[in-house]
Amino acid sequence: MDGETTETLAGLVRLLQRARQLASFRAEGEGPRSPRQLVALGIDLVAKEVRNLLPDGVDKASPTPIGKDDVGLLRLAQQLLRTVTASRLRDAARLAAGGRSGGEANTSAGA
Repeated sequence: MDGETTETLAGLVRLLQRARQLASFRAEGEGPRSPRQLVALGIDLVAKEVRNLLPDGVDKASPTPIGKDDVGLLRLAQQLLRTVTASRLRDAARLAAGGRSGGEANTSAGA
């Protein structure tokens, strides 16, 4: 994965993590049955999936995006994601899958 794609995906993770944090804060204020709890959970799951595409050693925590609008941060994340081509995302996913299950693939091929 090239450096530009890596930095773009890392920025996307940061935006999603901040949006999840803000949605969680709002959900806590609205009570235990707040629909924002599901929104925060969904954002968290997406952030983890994107984080899994990144190579080890990439700083996923800083700099933290500023802002107090979770929806606005999600819109920024959407715009950022549009800058990454589909082929780059496929390459990142392929590399991530190979790194996680590379040993398994070699074992099954030898069986």
